[in-house]
Amino acid sequence: MILYFSGTGNSRYIAELLARELDDELQSMNQLIKKGEPVKLSSDRPWVIVCPTYAWRPPRIVTEFIEKNRFVGNRKVYFLLTCDTNTLNSIHYVRETCQKKGWELMGFAEIIMTDNYIIMTKNLRPEAEIQKRLAHAEREVRTLATLMANSERLPPFCKSGGIVGKISGSLVNDFFYRVLIDGKGFYATEDCINCGKCTAICPLNNIKAEAGRPTWGGNCTHCMACIGICPVQAVEYKNKTKGKKRYYLKKRASKL
Repeated sequence: MILYFSGTGNSRYIAELLARELDDELQSMNQLIKKGEPVKLSSDRPWVIVCPTYAWRPPRIVTEFIEKNRFVGNRKVYFLLTCDTNTLNSIHYVRETCQKKGWELMGFAEIIMTDNYIIMTKNLRPEAEIQKRLAHAEREVRTLATLMANSERLPPFCKSGGIVGKISGSLVNDFFYRVLIDGKGFYATEDCINCGKCTAICPLNNIKAEAGRPTWGGNCTHCMACIGICPVQAVEYKNKTKGKKRYYLKKRASKL
């Protein structure tokens, strides 16, 4: 079974490609988290976890989901993390999760996509570079899928970033969640057409429709799904996203 968490489509896209290539079951963690109920998942094949990298670690919403729910059947697992530049010491936290679940880690890979966190980026990468990264990611998925199809181990992932990776995955990550993650900083402008897409896509049910306009609570993971999905770019975060191009990967898996 392939499980993915995705805000603006990068990890969903990689998971879709893998599912098509491996002819394996695909399951959205977003949808399962949104339901808010404990789940029991079963797979005879190795698990594949696909998710983004948040401040050089797997998103806490992902590790919490894995740790709180039951996984029965196969005890082998692959982790694929999408990122803009690198995952630094993320593999350390992946190993911790595997140890807690009694999983055998069969491999870890970072898939370079494009940054969707427009709160802290000046501008998105040029479209030509985004498409180039997508093409490279598709080739990489094909290579990884060939190994996974035979339950083989992925090539050793040795990058960790040294002391910088350790600091980024601990202190920087803590700062990211304690100081920067603020769901109440989101709001809808007068351009809002009340389509309900932001409410529907939020994995934490943090967005409510009030008086014909969405409002945000404090339970947020900054996945950027609400900003990316808005068809009229009416969702903003404080004063940090005004005038910035949004990112949402709508392209679905096609034949590799």
